[in-house]
Amino acid sequence: MVTEPAVRSEMARVGVLAETELAVAIAERTGTDVARDLYPSLVATAVLAAVNTAMRHWLRDQSVPIAGLLTTTLDLLAAGLPTP
Repeated sequence: MVTEPAVRSEMARVGVLAETELAVAIAERTGTDVARDLYPSLVATAVLAAVNTAMRHWLRDQSVPIAGLLTTTLDLLAAGLPTP
């Protein structure tokens, strides 16, 4: 999928839309302004990076359930990425 230019382009477009919508939701929950404050966009980007990392790991090794990987990546992010 990622080797097809048209599919990659669409995946990138959808990723930007998802990040924007997530940032808006975070801004609403935190009382921040998505257009003015960095926080909602930064959190949205970090969350999607965690999700992408879990998915890439799962694609390499499907012996671990994706739900567990998602939980782990988000927990690590929430904990401030402590050194293992």
